[in-house]
Amino acid sequence: MHIQISYTREDAYQAQKLNYLRSKSKYFVFVCGVLLLLWVAFNIFILNDFIIPNIFPIFGGLFLFFYPYTFIKYWTYWWFKRAPGLHNLVTMEIDENGISTMTQLSNGKIKFEGFNRFENNNKVLLLFTAPRVFLMVPKRFVSDEDWVQLLGYVSLKVPSRKVVVKK
Repeated sequence: MHIQISYTREDAYQAQKLNYLRSKSKYFVFVCGVLLLLWVAFNIFILNDFIIPNIFPIFGGLFLFFYPYTFIKYWTYWWFKRAPGLHNLVTMEIDENGISTMTQLSNGKIKFEGFNRFENNNKVLLLFTAPRVFLMVPKRFVSDEDWVQLLGYVSLKVPSRKVVVKK
């Protein structure tokens, strides 16, 4: 299978969002945000003590509570602008052995055994080589038949928590 990819910042956002939403850290961030907001609510409504220092925990709690929905998007757009390797055309050759990538800046081949897990949804496939390092394949560059074939290769050779095949 031969794929030519020109990543956009939306591709990077979908990949980061999938990575975050499938990670365990999302629970920690959400719980911290809720606890901060509960602490402020306790101070205001139970102790009747609204003081200026409560403003900082309010903003901190709101930040942590809404992080996955707003801040990931803006952080990813900022990061994408500063990642020159993602602005080049990427050519991928995918077969039953692995994935070869070629750009103007680099060439490489990774066997499927070199990936330790994968995650996918109906927009992107992430192949992880380390806990936070992944190769992304946006679905919009792959036909439906090739997408099913690619997920077949990946599901047989790469560990995953869950396989999602959506059209």
